[in-house]
Amino acid sequence: MNAYQQKGLSLIELSVAMLALGAVAMLAVKLLPATREAVRESEVAPRVVSTHAALEGFAFVHARLPWADADGDGHEDEDTTIGLLPYVDLGLGAPLRNASDYDFLYAVYVRPDSADPRLDTALTVRRDRLHPYLAAGLPPTGAPRALGVANSLDLCQALGTAQDQTFSTDHVHIASSTAQEHVAYLLVDPGTADRDTDDSLFDGRNSPNAATRTAFEHPTTPISASNDDRVHVRYFNELRERMGCTGVIAASGHAHPNVETTLAIFRQAARDYREQLKVVKEMASADVLGGASDVAAAASGIASASASLTVAIAATMNSYGAKSGAVAVATAGVAAAAGGAVFAAMALVEKVEIEDEVKGRLDELDDLIDNQLDPLYDSVRNNVRAQDALGVFDDQHP
Repeated sequence: MNAYQQKGLSLIELSVAMLALGAVAMLAVKLLPATREAVRESEVAPRVVSTHAALEGFAFVHARLPWADADGDGHEDEDTTIGLLPYVDLGLGAPLRNASDYDFLYAVYVRPDSADPRLDTALTVRRDRLHPYLAAGLPPTGAPRALGVANSLDLCQALGTAQDQTFSTDHVHIASSTAQEHVAYLLVDPGTADRDTDDSLFDGRNSPNAATRTAFEHPTTPISASNDDRVHVRYFNELRERMGCTGVIAASGHAHPNVETTLAIFRQAARDYREQLKVVKEMASADVLGGASDVAAAASGIASASASLTVAIAATMNSYGAKSGAVAVATAGVAAAAGGAVFAAMALVEKVEIEDEVKGRLDELDDLIDNQLDPLYDSVRNNVRAQDALGVFDDQHP
C-alpha cells in the first residue's frame, strides 16, 4: 500500500457536512428577504424624508397640503384625496418611487365643514379658520370673529381641530386589528410584489380593491407573506409641532386678542365712568345754584334786619328811649342775618370747589379716552390683525 495514499471522507462525515450546508442554506433563505428588505428601506428612507420636508414646505407657503395626483403628470388634481404624489408641485425632481421603481401612493385628510369654518379640516383647502374670541363695539360684545386672512395659522387651527374630531371611516385613516385613527397624510411604499394576490401591488388595506378605500395599514404592520407594503404617516399633532404652530397660536390666537378684548372692556368702563361724572357735575352745578340762592336769601335777611333796626331806632327816638329794647332786638337780628350770610357764602365756596374738581376730572377723563385709550385700542386692534396676517412665518402668499 502506498504510504502517501489519502483517506476519503467517511459516510458519516459526509452526512454531517451535508447537514451543515443544508442548515446554512435554510438560514440564508430565511435571512435573504429580510436583508433585501433592509437594503430596500435604506435606499428609500432618504427619499421619504425629502418628501416629508417638501410637503411641510408646501404647507408653509400655501397654508394647505396638496391634493393627490390623479393622472400621473406630477401635478395635484383638485378633489383627489388618494393618488400619486404631486412631485412637480412639491418641487421634487422625480416621482417618489421605491427601490423596485414602483410609485408610492399619497393620501391626505380632507373633512370639510361649510357651516362653520372653525370646524373645517379640509387640509387641502386654504381657508380662514382661526377666529379668536374678541370683544368689539361700544358697548362691547364678545364673539369668535374672523379676521379676514387665510394663512398657515389657519392650517394650524385645522390640524388642532382634526386631532380632536370624532373618528369616521369616511376619511383617510390608518388601521390595525386593534386600533384606527386619522392622520394628516400618508405615503405608501407598495413593496416588490402582490403578496395578497388581489391583482394590485398594494397589499391588505392599502389595496384599491380593499373594502374600505379610505383605510390603510398601520405603520407598525409587519412584513409578512401577505404584505410587503410600508406606510409612512404624518400625524396631526406631529405636523402641527413641525410647523411651529403652538407658540404662534398662543400669541396670535389668544394672548393678543385677549389684550384687545381687555381694552375694549376698559374703553366702555371709562365711558360709563364719564357719564357718572357728568351726573355728578350736574348735581354740583345745581348745588352751586342753590348755594347762590342761599347767599341771596341771607343778603335779603340782612337788608330786612337792617330796616327793622332803622325803624326801632326811630321809634326809640320818638319815645324818648322808651322803646330802646327794640333797638337791641333789631341789632341782634342784623347780626344773625350777617352770620347766616357768612355761612351761606362759605357753603357756596365749597360747592364751587366741588364743581371745579368734578370739571377737572371730566377733562382728565376726556383726555384719557380720546387721546390715550382709544388710540391704544386702535393700535392693538391693528396689531392683532397684522399678526394674524403674518401667519406662522410671514406667509402672505396667495
